[in-house]
Amino acid sequence: MIQKLILGISASALLIGCKADCPDDSALNNPVNEVITLQESSLALNELIKTEDSQFRGLSMGDPISKITEKDEDLTDNDGENVNFAPDIAKDYWADIEYYYDKENIINKLKVEINPFGQSTKTKDDLATKIFDEISMYFNGKYGDYVNTEDYKYVWNNVDTIKRTLTVFTLDYEFPDKEITLVPNPKEGTIDTIYNGITVLLKIKSM
Repeated sequence: MIQKLILGISASALLIGCKADCPDDSALNNPVNEVITLQESSLALNELIKTEDSQFRGLSMGDPISKITEKDEDLTDNDGENVNFAPDIAKDYWADIEYYYDKENIINKLKVEINPFGQSTKTKDDLATKIFDEISMYFNGKYGDYVNTEDYKYVWNNVDTIKRTLTVFTLDYEFPDKEITLVPNPKEGTIDTIYNGITVLLKIKSM
């Protein structure tokens, strides 16, 4: 049943297109056969994954929300269907993490936007590309080679034959509408310049 479900999944049906111009293939520097382990990864990726036997932040789809270990001060929203946190990830990133759960308080989906810190658009774009490539290589080693869709999203499937579940992982870029944003600073009487950059989107869903 699970195998038939995998074959029936259409990557284009699971995913939506880029919101701005996508990079060409050379910008996605991630050879299919290149893999890394968690031990070989950066501190940022280790903080995102936590443990080899988990899918993200030390837990997996199908775990109860009681297993979430985010700090209370990072909580930004909890509406009864999803709980949202915004922790710093190492020194170069912060993440907007949404954990979705059912009426039994079982986690069945999560959405993550990984946002680089940086004083320029180029710095943020370089950091986004770095963590995108690192996640891709780690998932390649753990779940097999990704499927690269026409709209530049990477997709992995993981089947648990014991629990009879299928988990779909989707990795993508989010492009800003404009390179900089000007924000009034009334206290200083100045205009602050915010440099926008690429962010990385990760979605994990149990099916």
